[in-house]
Amino acid sequence: MVAGIHAVNHNGESKLDIGQGSIQKSLMMPIWRRNSVLEATDKLRNLMLIASNPDTPESTLDVLAEEESPVLLERVAENVNTSPYTLSKLAFHDNPRVRASVAENAALPESIMWRLCGDVHPDVRLRLAESYVVPRSILQVLADDDNPYVQNRAIKTISRLQQRIIAPSLAFGCC
Repeated sequence: MVAGIHAVNHNGESKLDIGQGSIQKSLMMPIWRRNSVLEATDKLRNLMLIASNPDTPESTLDVLAEEESPVLLERVAENVNTSPYTLSKLAFHDNPRVRASVAENAALPESIMWRLCGDVHPDVRLRLAESYVVPRSILQVLADDDNPYVQNRAIKTISRLQQRIIAPSLAFGCC
């Protein structure tokens, strides 16, 4: 038995005591239900690993994008192998975290960037403003955003991109 952690079986009930209190959530349900919950959790975890893998083919990501789990859809949206069609579909998802994950995709087509630039949720625009692959024209629009955090992030990204352009030319003694 691990110090501070012990299982208590009382009247057919199992609970996990971790010193300060007890956790009874999944341990209080019948064994058949616990197994189905664990199986569903394992399935989701495996699907997320597949969706996160940079070697997962576009066709597999397209199939995964049909799932309902927002957490899984975030992983699909972030994968650079996700098709532009699927990314455009996910850019209209109800969940802002899914749309924000689309904004982080390094292979995001510019047309979808423009769509996300006008998203109603500031977290989506903030993630877009953090990206170094977003064209300067979109960053300029975000630098004038109503949300001060989005504004500030876009201005910082523009500044850092400018430093990247200037720094290499100074290293070669140009200009």
